[in-house]
Amino acid sequence: MLTIRNNLLIVVSLSSIFFYSHDVRAGCDPCIQAAAEAANAQMTAAINTTTTSVQANVAATNALNSALQATSTVLTTTINLNTQQYLSALSASTNRIELSIQQNTKTQERMSDHTINSIVTALREVRVAEEVDDNNKTYSDKLAQPLSGIIGANRAPLLKQGFVQSKQMWRQMSDDMHEWNNNTDDVEGAGKGMKTAILLTENADVWDPIPLINSRQITNDESLNLQKLLTMLVNPVPLPSATPAQMASNPRAPEYEFKRRMLNAKLEIAHAVLSKSISDKAPLIPISPDDWQIGYTMAEPEDGKVSIASMLESETIGRLSSDGWYLDVKSKTPTGQLREQVYQQAINNQLTLRLVEQEEQQLMLLSLLTISEIEKTRPTPPVSR
Repeated sequence: MLTIRNNLLIVVSLSSIFFYSHDVRAGCDPCIQAAAEAANAQMTAAINTTTTSVQANVAATNALNSALQATSTVLTTTINLNTQQYLSALSASTNRIELSIQQNTKTQERMSDHTINSIVTALREVRVAEEVDDNNKTYSDKLAQPLSGIIGANRAPLLKQGFVQSKQMWRQMSDDMHEWNNNTDDVEGAGKGMKTAILLTENADVWDPIPLINSRQITNDESLNLQKLLTMLVNPVPLPSATPAQMASNPRAPEYEFKRRMLNAKLEIAHAVLSKSISDKAPLIPISPDDWQIGYTMAEPEDGKVSIASMLESETIGRLSSDGWYLDVKSKTPTGQLREQVYQQAINNQLTLRLVEQEEQQLMLLSLLTISEIEKTRPTPPVSR
């Protein structure tokens, strides 16, 4: 800009000289020519100087442009580098943020899973505790096991043992009676009187039928005495059997032997019906506080045992007359009451079985009576002459 300004001043100066030379041309042409040449020389020099200045100015401009281009390139490169660094830094920050978010998300998931698992575990423990409490209420010995149920559960094997021994005793008495009826070697002639005399020597307790009638449980001694008494009631002195010689020589001997055997069979049937009562009243069921709580039982053990009749009386009348049994059932859970019902149903089944057996025995006795009546009306065959 400074060079252009100087060139303009030179042009102005040359113009002033030209006009000045024109004014003085009228006076002196050589002077004018010399002035013109001088002016032309000055103008040429000025133009050359201007041209040089312009060229210098162009070179400076080109240099400036080159500098600007270099600066732009450097600036662009710097900007690009800064942009790349910024993008790299931004990408790294983004990755860190994403990684942090992922870690936080996983941590939250783990914490959520742990919280949910803890809640589920706590709920499960609460549920288990509730079930345990319900089971304790439903199945505990105090609430769900009536005293009668505990008795039944613990003494079931002992009851089975007692029932089996009672049947064995009943069978043994029947076998003894059958042997008594057929062992007649000592009742012939004078032996019959001796047999009767021996029977009369029995002590007074043998002749006492009261225990057999009124008692639900008898002692072992009373059981033996009642067996003797029952034998004497049914057939105190058996009829003697017909000997082989009599059967061969006496025509009436076979008929006598037939009637004797028929009579013995009837007597043994009657004896079996009566002896059943003795086996039911004999103390055969073991009982102790360890395996059989007394509870509502009414019988007093005889040598640590009770009879079947006494046990059944306790299970029926004992409960019916016991305030504690009603209170016991009233305070129990439904499970305990169902157990009591099952146990009572088992007792009812046993009583039903005994009623059926007694009906069978009654039918046998009635059948014997019917047979005796039929025999009385039997026609006598005609006697051949």
